[in-house]
Amino acid sequence: MRVFVPRNIQKGRFRMNFQIGPLNVTLIQLIVLAVGMALALVIRNAMVRGGATRLTAAVFAIPVFVIFVVIAFFNVSEMGLVQYLAKVIRTNLLDTTKKYQDDYERIDPVDIALKKADLEISQKKAHTKKTDTVDEDKLEKLKEDSIF
Repeated sequence: MRVFVPRNIQKGRFRMNFQIGPLNVTLIQLIVLAVGMALALVIRNAMVRGGATRLTAAVFAIPVFVIFVVIAFFNVSEMGLVQYLAKVIRTNLLDTTKKYQDDYERIDPVDIALKKADLEISQKKAHTKKTDTVDEDKLEKLKEDSIF
């Protein structure tokens, strides 16, 4: 038996919501933010240990964290980032547009029947047309019988 669960009903432990200030954050979003913050911190510490200044290290670490923030809070029409990207790829690259031609002159079946009938009549006339042949013997006989 198949169970239908509407999209607006969220289920599972990863869909738990936490109220952090004005934001309502799910557990998945918190995990993505934590991974992004950890990666940005690793990049910053590696650069500082390598001899870069803290400002330079922060310039390279902040965009990484911003990317993870965008991934965590991306939501368009109840779709996450991966679902949205899959939809965009399917819509723009994989699906072909269907074009329905609507601006052509429609042919009337009565006109077709009339033209077929006219064609048949003209063909019958062509076949029944008499051909005049003149025989030499008949022509000689006419010349002899005529008074001229």
